[in-house]
Amino acid sequence: STVSQHLKILVEAGLVRFEPDRQRSRYEVDHAALADVSASLSALVKSCCSVG
Repeated sequence: STVSQHLKILVEAGLVRFEPDRQRSRYEVDHAALADVSASLSALVKSCCSVG
């Protein structure tokens, strides 16, 4: 399914963790990785898009 494909990409990018749980698949956001991406994007925007 499309959702599975998107989750696979997020797992490969390190933003989501995957844990098989018996008959289910468990996905969890990696908050530290997401914070790193957010900080990097913020720094990028500040460096290239500053006003003045």
